[in-house]
Amino acid sequence: MPPFNDKMAPHRAGVLDLSPRTTAPEEPAGRVLECFEELGLSNETIRVVLGLSATYRRRRRAIERQMAGLAHELRTMPESLTDEGLVAREPLHARYAALFGELGMLGDEYVALVMGALSETEQLNLMELYAAEIRDELEALGVVIQDAVAPRFGLVGLDEPPGEPVGRSLAAAVS
Repeated sequence: MPPFNDKMAPHRAGVLDLSPRTTAPEEPAGRVLECFEELGLSNETIRVVLGLSATYRRRRRAIERQMAGLAHELRTMPESLTDEGLVAREPLHARYAALFGELGMLGDEYVALVMGALSETEQLNLMELYAAEIRDELEALGVVIQDAVAPRFGLVGLDEPPGEPVGRSLAAAVS
């Protein structure tokens, strides 16, 4: 690849990647399990979360296998570029799109199930841990983000976080 001026095109450094991706997490319980000690999770809660995680992975993999089969059917061949070939591909693309959406909904379902396995206090503590992680990550990437938005935009640092305090119950967040 030829060299490029990343000051002129910061998106090439990965800051602005617009490639479509599913919203489904690779692992809906990974961060909960990483923080099990800080959250004070009981053995029973850990077992429930691990069970949810295993079921999620199996269901996700089944959808991904279907998507791989469709991608194989959709590979570009000379006959697929004819008028008839293009028409024949439409339902395959529609099915692929439906599976992509199904994968996102599966992720939503399992994140909700994992959060539902936690007490309200554990949920609040988890959200506080997430917020601290994100703050630390943004501070560490500050120069990268600043270069990506400059010269048209600027960043302003705040001493105090704006808005509501971090950590609401899941019920309050969705109501």
